[in-house]
Amino acid sequence: VEPSGSGDTPVWKRIIVEPDLPGPLKPLKEIAFNLWWSWDVEAKELFREIDAEKWKKAEWNPVLFLESLSLEEITTLAEDKKFITKLNKVYARFQEYMGAARDKEEDQIAYFSMEYGLHNSIKTYSGGLGILAGDYLKQASDSNKNMIAIGLMYRQGSFKKLISHLGDRVAGHTHQGT
Repeated sequence: VEPSGSGDTPVWKRIIVEPDLPGPLKPLKEIAFNLWWSWDVEAKELFREIDAEKWKKAEWNPVLFLESLSLEEITTLAEDKKFITKLNKVYARFQEYMGAARDKEEDQIAYFSMEYGLHNSIKTYSGGLGILAGDYLKQASDSNKNMIAIGLMYRQGSFKKLISHLGDRVAGHTHQGT
């Protein structure tokens, strides 16, 4: 808090602290912050291989997962030549995929949906419409189409649909927005 210069009214500043990974692990962060990991089996396996239990506890969300690693775990991982070789292989494919994206058509497609099911760790869907919309986005990306997706992000998260013992659809617990 800083004095505002006019009375006792504080001026609040937002400070965001982001952990930094050592050189050999920097590609992990780049992969984690791109949705490509969500449909690439080897990328998901790379995160799981670091610590399967923490990966599951983070609900398979690579950003949360990387933030959960201790300095000791990060240092050990950065020195693991076998892991770094796998990471570099996955990262090379990621860079190739992203490089192809630079050659998109100029015409852009706008895709509107209330929800997008890209991965279960990204709580922006609750059912079939979201899964279908997510599949369209993945296919557009793989086909190198110039598409922008516009949807909603619910402050209170979304709910998980469940089927009751009578076969009725009911709302389950709420997923908090990410």
